[in-house]
Amino acid sequence: LNSNNNLPNTSRILLLRGNSYDEFGRYKEATDDFLKALNGYISSRDTLGIISTYNGLGTVKRKLNDTIQSLVYFKKALDYSNQLGNLETIINSYTNVGVGYRNLDSFDIALKYYQTALDLAHQNRLYHLEMRINLNMANIYGDLGDFQSALKSYYLSLQVCKQVGEEYGMLLNYKNIAFTYNTIK
Repeated sequence: LNSNNNLPNTSRILLLRGNSYDEFGRYKEATDDFLKALNGYISSRDTLGIISTYNGLGTVKRKLNDTIQSLVYFKKALDYSNQLGNLETIINSYTNVGVGYRNLDSFDIALKYYQTALDLAHQNRLYHLEMRINLNMANIYGDLGDFQSALKSYYLSLQVCKQVGEEYGMLLNYKNIAFTYNTIK
């Protein structure tokens, strides 16, 4: 596995294993694998691998409540996404940065990142990405006490989830819609 000829394959395996560790809550092992994968992807100049690894690191740090470091990783992923030029990757990276700012309670900044992602997704008819963005925006509106905007965004997200058959997304939206109506009585 340490041979340079196998570096891209090794990095992929480490990234996948890091994602698995993350899912099981084994964040130290996930971080170790992500950092090893990142070194491999950087040395082989695999931009998509670098982006995926930075997003993995950002997610782990978010789960560990290290919000500043999480945001640093998400912003690095966004920088590489812009270099790569892949629209879906760019949109997902803007959304992740928005998540980072939401975790810092910087709601206005988070909404700007979400809005950029939403505009790009809508302009390019990437409706399957809009559902996640609208759900994230709705959560912020709820945090801000703007329940009408929250409901509007949840319903927009729900509509797309229904169109594409995203059952988990429907579940999240129904749960959040019910919670919002409960909150506003």
